[in-house]
Amino acid sequence: MAEAEEQETGSLEESTDESEEEESEEEPKLKYERLSNGVTEILQKDAASCMTVHDKFLALGTHYGKVYLLDVQGNITQKFDVSPVKINQVSLDESGEHMGVCAEDGKVQVFGLYSGEEFHETFDCPIKIIAVHPHFVRSSCKQFVTGGKKIQDSCLLPATTPSLLHAHQFFFFLTCLLDFSLIPNLFRSWI
Repeated sequence: MAEAEEQETGSLEESTDESEEEESEEEPKLKYERLSNGVTEILQKDAASCMTVHDKFLALGTHYGKVYLLDVQGNITQKFDVSPVKINQVSLDESGEHMGVCAEDGKVQVFGLYSGEEFHETFDCPIKIIAVHPHFVRSSCKQFVTGGKKIQDSCLLPATTPSLLHAHQFFFFLTCLLDFSLIPNLFRSWI
């Protein structure tokens, strides 16, 4: 009977060892390629503060207040001088036609990359985050959300003012607030 128990224990250990070996063998290997070209040039003179990725291009914000649009190889396609201070975040709509930028000096800009459409707002505190509505280009009320010490909802229509959404520390609300599937419900409950 003792021999039977030893055999069962031995076979359990062997099967556990085999399953551990299978798991370690299936570890994925990631392939990557460093961005070069324009990125190397930018980072020699400035430091990156934020970046967002779109299917068509990358948008890179810097500590000296510039935003660069880069193709997938890292070549600079457009450059924007937004602010003299650090860019905190860059946001793009789903189509990649509109870009929102916020900076440490309270400046917020939303502009069309191809249309020349432009909106500027300056707040009295550093703006840490911006999110442009995913369907900004098709929306009748061109909405975006910004956040500093206060979270603001803005609509680009004449004679509209930003709506205060939340006036406490906002850092815990960023994840759910930037999930645009939740935003319509948030707007309905707050407005």
